[in-house]
Amino acid sequence: MRCKLFAVLASFAVSLSLSLSVSAESTEVEISDLYENDDAETTDNSGFFYDSETQLYRYEFANGEKLFATAPLSAENAVPYMWLSWSENVEVIVLLNGNDAGFTKGNMLTESGNYSVYAVSEGETKQFEFAVLSGTTVTDSRFEGKITDGIFSTEGITSNVLDGETISFPAEITADSDYICTVIRNGSAETMNGKLYFADDGAYNITFTDVTSGRICRLSFVIMQKPSSKAELFTTPTGFEITTASLDGEKIPAAKTLVLDRDGKYTITYSNGEITRTMSFTRDTRAPKLYFNGTQNITFGEPVIITADGEYKYEILKDGFAYDMYDNTLSASGIYRVTATDDAGNSVIRRVIIEAKSGIAPMGIIVSCAAVLALIVGYFIYHKTHPLRVK
Repeated sequence: MRCKLFAVLASFAVSLSLSLSVSAESTEVEISDLYENDDAETTDNSGFFYDSETQLYRYEFANGEKLFATAPLSAENAVPYMWLSWSENVEVIVLLNGNDAGFTKGNMLTESGNYSVYAVSEGETKQFEFAVLSGTTVTDSRFEGKITDGIFSTEGITSNVLDGETISFPAEITADSDYICTVIRNGSAETMNGKLYFADDGAYNITFTDVTSGRICRLSFVIMQKPSSKAELFTTPTGFEITTASLDGEKIPAAKTLVLDRDGKYTITYSNGEITRTMSFTRDTRAPKLYFNGTQNITFGEPVIITADGEYKYEILKDGFAYDMYDNTLSASGIYRVTATDDAGNSVIRRVIIEAKSGIAPMGIIVSCAAVLALIVGYFIYHKTHPLRVK
């Protein structure tokens, strides 16, 4: 498949004149410059969206498949390096100066030159271009501490979580009183100090500022204890590589970075040669399913009992106002909007109508009144044409 795809794309690429200029000057680039945009779901003219939770850019095909990168793949973009990965049903060819770069999914592109990326999924073909600068030294001041025995450690700071790690347990961090800690969780900032404990799911970016020396170090991690509908990638912390991976107990290829493109429980083991860690995460994108009096009907003339295929949180509006449901029962007449949300963030909205209670349905009342009126009119007509006679 790869050879056939490359042959088609390469023939098209022969006529492509690459116009990107590549500097030969030695420069030092800060990797955090790639992450200037902290707004999730923002996009540029290349069609790539920035996701603050993963700190990566992604392009999404019409069928939902995705291509991931550390920066937008744009002809206007020159970067110190490029990291690429993609979901299962995408075929990718990478050309360097018009020739096959021999790129492997999940690896880094560090060789200087002009790159063309061809990505195909279900007939949709996309072409992207970018340049990698030569003589570039890549540094990363997001984390200036050290990794000691696999655990984040720098003078005055200890933590049970690694920089860049996704964990399925609470994070515990201790910082000396000399440090001011600025914690950003899912875009919201808070200043703390002393012992830090984080148990809520989310993406965390912590900046430690030494008030004495002015030294700054940073720590980023993601907590994912509950099932998630947003999980798309798993990347190892600095210095670690994935050794084994499985989905619902079935072994899957252990790439440097895993694309979590199927629902189920992932178990991932990674190591730096000395320390080995294992994490388990669940991806769930299935929306809740609701039943009303055991059916999928939405109109009733009686109280409605809601059942579902799982445990969910409910938000209910009755005639546009908040409604507190008791014992999963909707009892009064009105129009209800029922929203059910699971722990992974999937939700469904259904509308339910309970008609006003009455001994006789409105149409029955109309028919009955019409019948009585017909009898009365008939009685008078008959007696007008057949007067009573007295013998």
